[in-house]
Amino acid sequence: MNTSTFSTTSFCFLLGLFMFMGCQQETKQSQTAPTAVISKAAATVAASNPLTNTTAATTDLTLEEEDCDEIEAADATTDAATLAEAKAIAEAEAAASNKKALDKKAKAKSSKSKAKSKGNTAKKETKKEAESLRATAAGIKKTPKPKPAPDAPIIAFANDTYSFGMIAQGTKKSYRFPFKNEGKKPLIIENADVTCGCTVAQIPQAPILPGETAYIDVEYDSKGKIGEQNKVITLTTNAYPRTHKLFMKGLVVSEGFMKKKQAEMDVRNGKLDAKTETPTDKEAETAVEKAVDAATEIKEAGEEDVEQDKTEDKKKKKKKRRKNK
Repeated sequence: MNTSTFSTTSFCFLLGLFMFMGCQQETKQSQTAPTAVISKAAATVAASNPLTNTTAATTDLTLEEEDCDEIEAADATTDAATLAEAKAIAEAEAAASNKKALDKKAKAKSSKSKAKSKGNTAKKETKKEAESLRATAAGIKKTPKPKPAPDAPIIAFANDTYSFGMIAQGTKKSYRFPFKNEGKKPLIIENADVTCGCTVAQIPQAPILPGETAYIDVEYDSKGKIGEQNKVITLTTNAYPRTHKLFMKGLVVSEGFMKKKQAEMDVRNGKLDAKTETPTDKEAETAVEKAVDAATEIKEAGEEDVEQDKTEDKKKKKKKRRKNK
């Protein structure tokens, strides 16, 4: 009895609880629905209200103006940067152009200075050459000769000039030039150059020891020559100085002139009878005229021959210089 009563009571309690909970849920839904309806209606009213639309539009314009200001500020900043960059480029180009102009001016100035320096150098060299020529002409040697090595060979001639006097054309004359090695090393005669083919020089082939004496044999052929003669023999050695010159001088006359002079000498010396050999006045006058003409011829021919020898000597020197270069 008690158990069934308890079960009925429990059932009734649970049923009442479920009903109460269902009523509470309906109350909540009824409260939520009007709130949503009111919110929707308010939104519709706001949309249809002109004051609300103006405020929104004003807000949008304000935002757009702010954006435009920012864009303009950004554009202004960009333009300023571009102008600054262009100005910097222009200044750099101007500086480069200015530097180029300065370099060009400096180069032109340097070229002018170099040209002036060359001109001054050329003037100095010309002046030196002129002074050297004057000194040579006056027989003055301004530049001192370099001193030889202490143990170098030294070539010493007792006489470096031989005068063969007056000879008839076609005559040959020979002479032996003696010399001594006064140095401390063997002396070597390397070569002997002559001014023309009419002169032949023979040199020793073996070295000349210190203190020894040797000879340079020279032969002159007067064939085809007339007038004063001055032949030069240039020796090249290992001594100091490297070159040494020998000279053969004399007068070459015609064979007839030589015979006449010989006859006059014989008369003076008493070898011929002056009475038998004395010519008439006219013959004597003619002989004198011929002698004067012959002497003039001899002098002119001799001068030409000397000039020719000098020219040949200069040519040979030039050839030697070219070979040495």
